[in-house]
Amino acid sequence: MKVIFLDIDGVMQPFYNTNRIRCDLNKVVNEVVNKFNNDGYYEMNKMDVAALCLDWQQEAIDNLKKLIKQTDAKIVLSTGWRYLGYEYLLKLFRIHDLDQYVIGETPDYSDVEDPDIFDIDPDSTLFMFSYMRVIEILEYVRINDIDSYVALDDMNLHQLENHFVHITDGYFNDENYEEALEILK
Repeated sequence: MKVIFLDIDGVMQPFYNTNRIRCDLNKVVNEVVNKFNNDGYYEMNKMDVAALCLDWQQEAIDNLKKLIKQTDAKIVLSTGWRYLGYEYLLKLFRIHDLDQYVIGETPDYSDVEDPDIFDIDPDSTLFMFSYMRVIEILEYVRINDIDSYVALDDMNLHQLENHFVHITDGYFNDENYEEALEILK
């Protein structure tokens, strides 16, 4: 199986895209409810729904879908958004018809008190947050049947070496797509 470990902020949603802040949130949610004939969107955070509708970069969405189709890869959520809940995120991902490709999420080691239990260089200069994300991804790979994988993230996860695309322009652009495609092939 091929897997894309997906971050959202800085990958799918550039930090500078803030249309959700200036929109009519009720109107956006009503449009989503009508499109999917699902009143469940009324129960969700309106800003989250609007973020997917208005602030996710269309080029990033298109490139992610293209990468999935070209490689038959599945999505595993490594983003901090996963703390919102798996089913909640699936419903959000449905807005861009991506829910069907999501197969799981990385384990949560954010509350581990002694990170030295993991076999990684203790002199690492990574911030603890990115350090834990690397650990979570590596653990997912270890316990699942993964043939190849790529992590798409705006944090520098260089410990993943040839399995990482560093998103530096705010979203998953065409150049990032080509790099990710090469890794998964």
